[in-house]
Amino acid sequence: MKTFKANAAAAAAGLMIMLFSLPVFGAELFPLSSGNGKIYTYPAKSGNITVYKDEGLSEKKEIIKGKETFAAILEQSEDAFYVKYDYNGKISKGWIKASALLHNPSYEYKDACTRKSASVLRTVRGGSFGTIPAFSKMQIVGEYKGYKQVVYEYGKKYRMGWITSTVFTNSIKLYDGSEKQIMADGTYTLAPASNAGQLVTASSDTLGLAAAKKTSEQKFRFEFYKDNYYRISSVSEEKCLACGESEEVILAERSEEPEDAQLWRMERHGAYYYIKNAAAEKYLYADETFSLQPAGGSNNKRFRVVMADGKNKDHWRVFCQYEPDWGGKNYGRTNNMAGAACGILSMTNTVYALNGQFIDPLKTAAFSVKKGYRVEGSGTSYKVFEAAAKQFGKIYGYEYLGATTNFTTLKKHLKKGETSIAYVPGHYIACVDYKGGKFLMLESAYAKKRNTTPYGDWVTEARLKSGGLKSKNFFIFKATD
Repeated sequence: MKTFKANAAAAAAGLMIMLFSLPVFGAELFPLSSGNGKIYTYPAKSGNITVYKDEGLSEKKEIIKGKETFAAILEQSEDAFYVKYDYNGKISKGWIKASALLHNPSYEYKDACTRKSASVLRTVRGGSFGTIPAFSKMQIVGEYKGYKQVVYEYGKKYRMGWITSTVFTNSIKLYDGSEKQIMADGTYTLAPASNAGQLVTASSDTLGLAAAKKTSEQKFRFEFYKDNYYRISSVSEEKCLACGESEEVILAERSEEPEDAQLWRMERHGAYYYIKNAAAEKYLYADETFSLQPAGGSNNKRFRVVMADGKNKDHWRVFCQYEPDWGGKNYGRTNNMAGAACGILSMTNTVYALNGQFIDPLKTAAFSVKKGYRVEGSGTSYKVFEAAAKQFGKIYGYEYLGATTNFTTLKKHLKKGETSIAYVPGHYIACVDYKGGKFLMLESAYAKKRNTTPYGDWVTEARLKSGGLKSKNFFIFKATD
């Protein structure tokens, strides 16, 4: 088999720009892995650098002085770079050891974004190497005495340089390593639009349909790979859906590494998904027997995918206001998403934590502006929560239950698997779980006055009754089939 290659009682709340799943770039610098172009940089060390003719670094070409060389990285192998460099007025190309450009060649790269502009140095304590704009993606590729070595976009090109620990603390947010998934990892049921009241059922090595009972045979584990491709495994059979040699649908033993035949792309169409196999490039078709069929509208190819075991407890994540996909986009006339969309991002966070369904913040932001829930110069009216649920709830599997100011009532809802959005001074924040005497808060724009982080915070009831997190209202959401 070939291996798949995936080329907001408050009238409004706002937030000043104080300023979470860019793809995982793995062991390759992201402009190279995405084919976006070369990376300009200076060597990590100032000593002599040996240039080789070959990727294996066996045939020497010449020796150059690092502190005098400005290079462009063209390609990357496991422990070497193919570079174009200017030395003594001559432009040349060759292979050099990764350690010549990376201070820590074995460093595990970390994906990040800027919540405000950040100054970069060409070397540790060196001269200026430009500025990373706000709401830009970047990659941390090394460390040295508090400095971070970073790859970043500069204009229409890419550079690799260094930022100070102060710049990192004040301006950068690390991602959790997740690409933005159309749905979270988790256990779901699949109901074809063509067969009301029935669920897809796994039995032995085949798929069938049976009356909905949510038994283990009717539960499937979705594991994200990339580019909204998933491996889909039967909970009861511990085998995954696959395309057979004759393009039939089978349940197969999981391969160690995902293969095209075992990867399925989730394509949302309203409340339903089409499920496309990567190998056959055809769609899952439900009938007395399951098959793969070409593209084309049919209820047999449309599946309602619903979380089977309650709240999305294990694979929630925090979507922040300043992420590059939307941070710089206008939210109404007087601010952008990063500065005013805490209510919008809180809806995305609370629904994702509720049932694993990702709602694009730009979709609900546009709805908020169009319907007049955007409060210019401030933020978002709380009325958007009920209105958005009526507009999008059937599509994304949730409903709005109302508001409460009572902590006992809030706990009951959270313990039942429901989620909420809290209104705190000048801000909305998702409050999605309660256990061990603490509430889980998902902060879309962390701030010192709230003492929050962009990675999820378990906080006590006392913290929600005073200070920056003093909660005045909780808006409750429930999952639906």
